[in-house]
Amino acid sequence: MPDFSQKNNPAWVNYCAPTAGADIVYWFSNSDAALRRGQPYGPGAAADAGVNANIGAPPAPAAGTLAQLMGTTVAAGTSLAGCRNGLDAYLEANDSLPGNNNWNTQSVLANAFPAPSGQNFFNFLQQSLSSGAGVILAVHWLNGAPGGYDIPNPYNPSDNDVTGMGHAFVMTGYNTLAAIPTISVNDPANNLLNAHNWNGENTVFNLNVGAGGLPNQLTFGILGFTATIYGAVVTIPTPGAAALLSVAGLLALRRRR
Repeated sequence: MPDFSQKNNPAWVNYCAPTAGADIVYWFSNSDAALRRGQPYGPGAAADAGVNANIGAPPAPAAGTLAQLMGTTVAAGTSLAGCRNGLDAYLEANDSLPGNNNWNTQSVLANAFPAPSGQNFFNFLQQSLSSGAGVILAVHWLNGAPGGYDIPNPYNPSDNDVTGMGHAFVMTGYNTLAAIPTISVNDPANNLLNAHNWNGENTVFNLNVGAGGLPNQLTFGILGFTATIYGAVVTIPTPGAAALLSVAGLLALRRRR
């Protein structure tokens, strides 16, 4: 899975969600090149320019781009619902499949699961990846954010920050065999300025799924800051579309990597 950078364009403040969405879109485009809207797959300068066109440039991203469909702004970022609706709309509008019900994209809050919510939410994320889904994690910071990360809106516990994601990144893997479970991610903020990273950085976070942390959420630390994963946007082709797109092949590719 590619690891696009929201720093590719210095004006892309709070563009983490559409940039993470581009990771998912281009990964699925391995089975349906139409999702790239005629743009080449990377790496390379032409592919970088192409994905920029698909993400959308601020302050008024073009119609049909990920940022426009998600309702992303440089001031407020992207809501969890906006990320879900925009990614689904982009996939439906640009795939090569007939009809407009080919993708099952849902937004899920950690506290929607029965106790212990953190563990059950983590189990759901594992099951989603194992089924071949693309997963974008929704994050908020508890004590400020490291430099270069997004804080579009103050966290609102009453609605679990559904009005504005603090940050978004793509979940690429997990490890439950160690004493402390970990997740691997492609983080759109942890890249070089004016560059994309096509190889994927696969940053690993140690998770706290309950004891000593918030009981209903996943917590992790980075550079002395603490964050929680309060929700996710999960997308996968519907069963009929999956048969046409050969998602089993994508899943095998993920496992090999």
